[in-house]
Amino acid sequence: MKIKNLLMPTSLSDATKLFSESKDSAFIAGGTFLRLNSTEYDTVIDLSKLGLEYVKYQDNTVEIGAMTTLRHLEADKKLNGIFNNAFKYALENIVGIQFRNIATIGGSVAAKLGFSEIITVLITLDASIQIYNENPVKIYDYITGKTSIKGLVEKIIIPIKEFKFAYNAVRNTSTDIPEIIIAVAKYNDEIKIAVGAR
Repeated sequence: MKIKNLLMPTSLSDATKLFSESKDSAFIAGGTFLRLNSTEYDTVIDLSKLGLEYVKYQDNTVEIGAMTTLRHLEADKKLNGIFNNAFKYALENIVGIQFRNIATIGGSVAAKLGFSEIITVLITLDASIQIYNENPVKIYDYITGKTSIKGLVEKIIIPIKEFKFAYNAVRNTSTDIPEIIIAVAKYNDEIKIAVGAR
């Protein structure tokens, strides 16, 4: 990746304004995959100064800021207690701890990568994505293109419900990209199954 201008706004409104002012711009969160491509960007907007690294517990939902790292989610005991260790199971084998300390939930979802463990889990948890200044939409609809919503990922919203959870990923080696991922969440009258990396 080549960058002409790297900007670090301190508000969501400034970040979206800067993004819209350039024809060839991109947001960068952890940057673990964006940096691997050979695209040249006129402007890259770094989201690290926007205060988006958080987990907030509401009465019926959990809100996860877009800059929250995968390692934070993997190790958060309260979060995993609410969601039956779904985040721990899905994230503990991704590459290595150093990688998980950089990769963010917002960047992972925004990239829409088919081999993403976190996306597979979020679909079964009935999670929604909040794009700044837009109404939340289901992650499933966002990933599959059922909505054309675009913009700065602000947070992920997950409803708190009683459920049972199972997860498995098949890899060639323990830290390799999965060949297939399966997540299953069983609610009272509903079963959600998501298959990734197929």
